[in-house]
Amino acid sequence: MGQISVIVNEQTYTLGCQDGEEDRLRGLGEKVAEKVEEVIKITGQVGEAHLLLMAAILISDEFSEFRDGPKDKSKEDPARRMIKTMDGATKKIEKIAASLPSA
Repeated sequence: MGQISVIVNEQTYTLGCQDGEEDRLRGLGEKVAEKVEEVIKITGQVGEAHLLLMAAILISDEFSEFRDGPKDKSKEDPARRMIKTMDGATKKIEKIAASLPSA
C-alpha cells in the first residue's frame, strides 16, 4: 500500500493509497491546497475545518458545472450547446417519425 504526504495550509497530511496511485492522489491533494489558498485570499484564516469545507464546496461546484453545464447557459461551451440542441431536435424528429403511418 502506497503512502503520500500532502501539504494544505501549511499542515502536512499523510494519506494511504493503492500502489501506483500516488501521483494521482498527490495531484488531487494539490488541487485541494490550491482551493484552500483561494478561500484564504477571500476570507483569511478562518479555521482548518471551515477552510477545507469551503474548498470542498468550490471543487464540488466545479464538478457540478462540468457534469451539468454552467448555470448561466450564455457561458456554456458552444459545442456543448450545439450537441444539446441537436439531441433535442433528433428526439423531436424521432417522435414525429414514430407518429407517421407506416407505408
